[in-house]
Amino acid sequence: MVFQRISVILVLTFLCKVYADDVLISSPHVTNYGDWGEIEKCPEGAYVFGYKLKVQHGGGVLVDDTALNGIELLCISLAKRHNATLSKALTPITSTVGHAGDFGIILECPEPAFAVGFQLRSEPNQLLYDDSAANDLKLSCSTGETLEGYGDPIFGDWTEPQHCPRSTYICGIQTQVESDGQTDNTSLNNVNMVCCDHP
Repeated sequence: MVFQRISVILVLTFLCKVYADDVLISSPHVTNYGDWGEIEKCPEGAYVFGYKLKVQHGGGVLVDDTALNGIELLCISLAKRHNATLSKALTPITSTVGHAGDFGIILECPEPAFAVGFQLRSEPNQLLYDDSAANDLKLSCSTGETLEGYGDPIFGDWTEPQHCPRSTYICGIQTQVESDGQTDNTSLNNVNMVCCDHP
């Protein structure tokens, strides 16, 4: 019995050590519709340096506006980011993405910066009126710059900024998305981002 307890403690300690380097930072939950997708992470040794958004812009009174539908983060390794002679091959990652809208332009932190935080613009429940939930996203860079997205600037307010712990960069994403088929669909509601240690 004692041996079994020691074994369980050792396994739990090992698991805590394995996952201790990853930290999840979350947007404040202004709305809470839909299901969470899988956590998607950059390849080992790569971190986020830019992103692009999938947005359905306002379509008028009779259109169900879903605003922000998806976030695609762009990953690159430290070596490729800091060495201009190497190929700038990048890896895009997304979690769940809504059906409406189109992906826009890429926004990048200035070299050699990586992403260290984010801020979500969200609209609370509108009761009898059209709900849109998340509308826009800002990404904070390690050199102090903020990249503001091109979502809907009219609806909602910016939530509190979320920051990675010191010595970590953003390396993953998870999104909560309400699936299509509702009379008043909100699409993307909330975002978690993963922060990973860097050398």
